[in-house]
Amino acid sequence: MTGSQDSKNLSRLVTLVATALTMAILHFAREILLPITLAMLFTFLLTPLVVRLERWHLGRIPSVLLVVAFAFVVIGGVGYVVTKQLVELSEQLPAYKDNLITRARALRGGTEGRFERVTRTIEEIGEEFSGGNSEKGATKLTPEGQPTETSSSNLEAPPAEWLAWMQSRLDAEQSGQKPAEEAEPVMAVRVVEIPPSPINQISTWLGPLVGPLATAGMVVVLVIFFLLGREDLRNRLIQLFGRSHLHATTEAFNDAASRVSRYLRMQLLVNSSYGVAVAIGLAVIGLPNAFLWGVLGLCLRFLPYIGPWLSAVMPIFLSLAIFTGWTVPLLTIGLFLVLELVVNNVIEPLAYGSSIGVSTVGIIIAAIFWTWMWGPVGLVLAVPLTVCLIVMGHYIPPLRFISVLFGDQATLSIEERMYQRLLAFDYDEAYKLAQESLRTSNLGACYDQVMIPTLFLAERDRHAELLSEKQERFVLQAARELIEDLEEAVEPAEPPPEGNGRVPRIFLVPVGDQADEIATEMLSQLLLRRGVHVEEGSLDMLVSETVERVAEVNADAVVISAMPPLATRDGRLLCRRLRARYPSVPIVVGLWNGNGLVRTKQRLIQAGASEVVTGLEAAATKAIVAATNAMTTKREPVTQAQGSSRV
Repeated sequence: MTGSQDSKNLSRLVTLVATALTMAILHFAREILLPITLAMLFTFLLTPLVVRLERWHLGRIPSVLLVVAFAFVVIGGVGYVVTKQLVELSEQLPAYKDNLITRARALRGGTEGRFERVTRTIEEIGEEFSGGNSEKGATKLTPEGQPTETSSSNLEAPPAEWLAWMQSRLDAEQSGQKPAEEAEPVMAVRVVEIPPSPINQISTWLGPLVGPLATAGMVVVLVIFFLLGREDLRNRLIQLFGRSHLHATTEAFNDAASRVSRYLRMQLLVNSSYGVAVAIGLAVIGLPNAFLWGVLGLCLRFLPYIGPWLSAVMPIFLSLAIFTGWTVPLLTIGLFLVLELVVNNVIEPLAYGSSIGVSTVGIIIAAIFWTWMWGPVGLVLAVPLTVCLIVMGHYIPPLRFISVLFGDQATLSIEERMYQRLLAFDYDEAYKLAQESLRTSNLGACYDQVMIPTLFLAERDRHAELLSEKQERFVLQAARELIEDLEEAVEPAEPPPEGNGRVPRIFLVPVGDQADEIATEMLSQLLLRRGVHVEEGSLDMLVSETVERVAEVNADAVVISAMPPLATRDGRLLCRRLRARYPSVPIVVGLWNGNGLVRTKQRLIQAGASEVVTGLEAAATKAIVAATNAMTTKREPVTQAQGSSRV
């Protein structure tokens, strides 16, 4: 036992060290990893176009070169136009200075009067506290009314005075006299800047551009080679992960490639449409450089959440700077608000279709993490990289925590959430979950999909002695209240048919404990809603009493409620006794949530059960059909009663 615990601790330590080492490599090797990652994303984006050209028998190399050349020519052309418009805007901005100052004064004037007295009072109090300080360096006024600073030393002396002082000292030294002690005047020092050489100027200009240009060049080269050898690259990665996991690795690659490629294509399409709409809208409004703001909106929308609002800041600021009124600024703000509402609520759901697999919180955390790792480029790459990590978590067990933390799939099923809320004594949240299921299904399906699995989980933990007495009591009581509240939440039950003779009579028997009794109550509701006469047995009844009760109520069919695992033994016993006494009476056994219990079903059939079902809806249907058929047949004579053991 100790060795197993030590092995688990060692495994956790290795995982922690590996995670820390991976994060360090990602951070310090970003200059190498960034071009590779960008090239892989461009490869995902451009692969469908290359495949389409190859299907047209254009050939691998011409297809790759044509697609890459087209993509980067478009990017370069857009970049050239954007740079040109930025230069024009920088030349025009000084002309808008006066208008901005006027607006700032207008905005400040509305609030200046409210806070002016408070500010003046605080300044006067501060002056009173500093009044006892030395007057050294205090400001005084000259007769002309100009402020001057008093000081005991002359900080600047003209060069002629300094030269006279030096000459007097030299004369005194030559005549053998001791020079007079006088304060040495301070000579003003002028710093003369030497102009840099042409080579230094060129390096200063091109220095900031060398890094991005080198990265762009590496990305272009890598994209070309990735597209040319994409099958070979895929095979090498599969071999790296191991040939023994060939199926899982292939599924992971296909899943990741499909999600990332679809996400990038749809995001490019949506963002391009957004940029075109921004450019056209601002051009109609009359804002200059509309193409620049459209491209800016296209690019910044790749940033999760904050990108669209960053793209709106500059156009709104420019509208305030250029136009004197408020019409154009308000129209600009309205344009971005309308576009965001339409894109977020209409275009993106239609374009993306199925989810990419990342939760909202996961996107935010991924954006923070990758921005910390790789800066602004990491923010753009956050979603695609997180999608790849989540897919890896689906197929690689040590990385499963990533898909659990950041994936958009529910980590707990609805019955697990229901049971967890009941264990936490939270009835209101449990009722909301039941209502959520009821909105998408009928009452029987809600019972089968939520209530029965919840009772099964409770029975499993109760038999394992994991529940406290308080938890057990609350879970059972809450389950009964949920049944009553859900019945009131649906439409009233249909009344029994009139004038058509006797309706089927069905006898319901719980054989185990309170979970079987609660399941019996749910089944009784479903049968009553279908117009059937229902009689219910009790947990306190002996087996002999139950057998006699079938004859007393003149039952056309019997339904035994048995919740695995322990109630099945009592169910088999009751089946034998009923079958021996009533050979022709249909006996339906509800083996609730027992879909996988094939052997148990067979043993119940051998014990005398006519049908074995695992859901309430199926039990209600089978019982009604069996009871209706039994009403038309002659019953076998009743035999003597059997023993009196309890169920």
